[in-house]
Amino acid sequence: MKRPEITIPTVLGLLMAVSGLVTGIWLVANQVRERGVASAEETPQEVKITNISDSSFTVSWVTERATSGYVKYGEEQEEPELIVSDERDQQKGSVENYFTHYVVIQGLKPETGYEFEIGSGRNLYNLGEELYRAETAPAITETPDADVAYGKITTKNGDPAEGAIVYYQIPGAVLLSAIVKQSGSFVIPVSTARVTDLTEYASYDREKTTVQLTIQGGPMGMTTAETSTDNDSPVGDMALGGTYAFTQQDIVSNPLPTATPEPEIIGPPTSLSVLAPKSGEKLNSTRPQIIGKAPAGTEITIEIHSEALVSGIAVADDTGNYAYSVPMDIPAGEHTLTVSAVIDGLVQTVTKTFMVFAAGESFLPAFSASPSATMAPSPSATGGGSPTVTPRVSPSPTAKPTTTIIPTTSPTLMPPTPTPATNSGLPKTGEVNTTWLILIAATGMIIAGSWSYTKARWGR
Repeated sequence: MKRPEITIPTVLGLLMAVSGLVTGIWLVANQVRERGVASAEETPQEVKITNISDSSFTVSWVTERATSGYVKYGEEQEEPELIVSDERDQQKGSVENYFTHYVVIQGLKPETGYEFEIGSGRNLYNLGEELYRAETAPAITETPDADVAYGKITTKNGDPAEGAIVYYQIPGAVLLSAIVKQSGSFVIPVSTARVTDLTEYASYDREKTTVQLTIQGGPMGMTTAETSTDNDSPVGDMALGGTYAFTQQDIVSNPLPTATPEPEIIGPPTSLSVLAPKSGEKLNSTRPQIIGKAPAGTEITIEIHSEALVSGIAVADDTGNYAYSVPMDIPAGEHTLTVSAVIDGLVQTVTKTFMVFAAGESFLPAFSASPSATMAPSPSATGGGSPTVTPRVSPSPTAKPTTTIIPTTSPTLMPPTPTPATNSGLPKTGEVNTTWLILIAATGMIIAGSWSYTKARWGR
């Protein structure tokens, strides 16, 4: 009997089947490898929960590479469904990639527990078997006199350290924070800081209390500083990478030309002044904060002449500082600020003009009040003013925690490592559906090629 020959279509089918099988195996291995690399670089590190109030809290973290970030949250015992993006993304109206991440969650209920996950790149991260957890503070009807800390942060080269995060710690109070604006400036409302159990506003000496500052710049570097409450408005200029001690009016290490304290008025102020906004300053905030100095106890009248007159009253505190947060949005364009007060029987008036840009027109910074909340995560041990966590990659499903931790002023806590959630519903790095189709098709080709070869060999 004549031996049948292998036809070209049969050989071609076998080659296609083998190629499909090899390609499918390579794709699966490559996708797994890429997913591991992406998770490591996008994993949230140094997660901190700050600025807890009766209606808000702030979540911040850093990543090894620039990536997008957000927080997905919901009330305790409910599936997190609400998403809040980075504060800079909300200002710009678009999602961008950052090394530092700063998300402010607002509009919350007092004395209510909230659970959340951190979105970083294409993954959601939690604490492995638990979600992050925070509880808002009880509402307090009385508001303390305004007290703010502000200053300027630069890089080692003297450029504004835009996007760096400033952490401000008063003994016995929850951790406060603010993000550095495009000009390098930051503003932190201090008087509304809560005690560690959140039941009341923190009590501190506005002249003698020592405070600790940590500035996290991601790849730009870190800075630590010690100052006092009478020397934090402004804090002396700082450059990332240095260590400062402004309570001694001295830099203890890594001195840089940009790191000298700004001149201060010796003794209590005797006249009216406006520190922010500066004359001609261009702002992207529609609710800027007016900051200045006047003799203690002076009542200051503030007017912003816009399409509609915005006016209010501020009172200088015992150290001569005053601050006024504009209670409503003011339109884009040029505005005239008039600040007046009666001092020693005479009316003193300061007038300045400033510009507010329309949304999307410019992203210049402004002195504006940051949220006055601070939140508590759910690890099972009590830690420092702000818990710090280091995420890890794990396929474990998300579970709900059962305990609550309120931050204290002791050293930073290192709670369980967050892991990417497996049920996030978000796209992951690489999809295997296509690969499985290739594998199935390759297997079918192998079977079909084998059958064709057998029939050609033994059939008639």
